[in-house]
Amino acid sequence: VAFSGDGAQVITASLDDNTTRVWDVASRTQVRQFEGNSFALVEGPCDERTRVRHVLTAKGDTLLIHEIAKERAENGVMAPSVGGMAPVACFKAPQHISTVRCRGATICVGCYRG
Repeated sequence: VAFSGDGAQVITASLDDNTTRVWDVASRTQVRQFEGNSFALVEGPCDERTRVRHVLTAKGDTLLIHEIAKERAENGVMAPSVGGMAPVACFKAPQHISTVRCRGATICVGCYRG
């Protein structure tokens, strides 16, 4: 479980159905669902014009990067938009991915058997 920096969204993962879900905290409703039960929440740099959030999920030996929210300043007010359902990028690991961690622009994956 992870909360977005502003507390507006929570990300959960389930081993039961191998999914990662994004929830809106205020309305208590599911906003998005992705395949993969290992995830990392990445909040990109925030400036006066744009703020972007991504969720990285692992499905077998593939790391999928999904844009879950992008906010752009319109007349001085941040206006949210939701990313598409398709991943914006993907990477293949040498083995099945067991963990995903991020720090800034660095993505680390832990694979079964090293």
